[in-house]
This record gives sequence, C-alpha cells and structure tokens, in this order.
Amino acid sequence: RARGGSLALAQDGWMASGDTLPPRDRSRSPLHPRQPQASSGSRRADLSSLARQLCLPVAGPETPQKSLQPPRAALAGDALGGDALGVLWGRDQLTGRVPVEFQQGGQGKLRTVSLRTLSGEGFISKKGLVLSTASGYFTATTVGLIRDAKLSTDTVTKVFDSFVGDGKATFVVKEKGFFQESRVLLSHVDPRDLAALVKALRP
Repeated sequence: RARGGSLALAQDGWMASGDTLPPRDRSRSPLHPRQPQASSGSRRADLSSLARQLCLPVAGPETPQKSLQPPRAALAGDALGGDALGVLWGRDQLTGRVPVEFQQGGQGKLRTVSLRTLSGEGFISKKGLVLSTASGYFTATTVGLIRDAKLSTDTVTKVFDSFVGDGKATFVVKEKGFFQESRVLLSHVDPRDLAALVKALRP
C-alpha cells in the first residue's frame, strides 16, 4: 500500500490509498476454479447409469404420440352428419326400388346377371336401402335380395347421377371378397334424398 495519498494498484485497476479493497471473488481465483455446469444430456446419462446400477427401470426418450386418423369413410360420415347428409341425417331407411346387377363370363362372352329377391319373385327389391351412421361410418345397404350390397365411400367406385332429378342413379360397387363389380340401380327415390345419397357416397 502506498503512502501520502499515492495510488495503489488494485485487482481491477487503480484506486486511491485509504480506500478498502473489495472482497476477492473466490470463484475467479485460480485456487478455486469454476466447475463447468453439466449439460442436461450428461445429467440424464448419469441418472440412467445410476439407475442401471441400482437395477431400476430406465425411462427412454419420449416419443410423440401419433394421432389416430379415422378411415376416409368415417371422416366422410362425420362431415356428412350435419351438412352433406342433409335430409338423410338421422334416418335409417331410404325408400325406392333396387335391382343389383353384375357381369359374368369371360372376355367376349359377358352376360348381365341380376340378383333375385328373397321371395324368388323377380329381381327388383322394393324395400329400398337401410342407412347407418354407426361409429361415424355412413353406409347404405340393399335389402330384400339374395345378397346384400353395401354402399360406402370404401366400396363405391363410380356414380352415374345424370337422372337424379328423376329419382334415378347407378352406383358401381366393388366389395371385398367379390371379384366382379356390382351395379346398384336406384329408382323411384325422392330426388332430394337421392341427391344427398350421391353426395355422401361419391368417391
């Protein structure tokens, strides 16, 4: 320390004599080096290693859960429930006449075959379609024939709707387990009901 008001060299610069030195920051002292902080990754690795030594279960990295997307038909059914199903929403039947046809035979020898009714009297069912929105999945199924044809956005491949205003439309259906495509020919259907059905099932 200098005499007579002379200046003395302090740790961080010059200061007048008579002043007191600030306490030394021991964290900066070479005798007490600052310990580097461990990263979150290294801490996690240390905890995992300790858990293995103690025979504890080690939590793996969190993986984001995948959102379960409903099938296309279910999405269509939900969306159609309040809007596109329109006049069909909440109903379980659609009145009309329904024959179902399919092609049979090889190339050059195809012939059209129609499904018979359950009573065996003809090929046109007058019981229309049974409608369902179970679990948000909209379907329309024929009734009264020896085999039911199910119409949904998963089975309908094409729609011919030029005569919807006359209550007529044809749905081309490809169902699992059947090699041939079927044609469901609707007629004598209320045009508003049929327009809603076409909108709901159009592929």
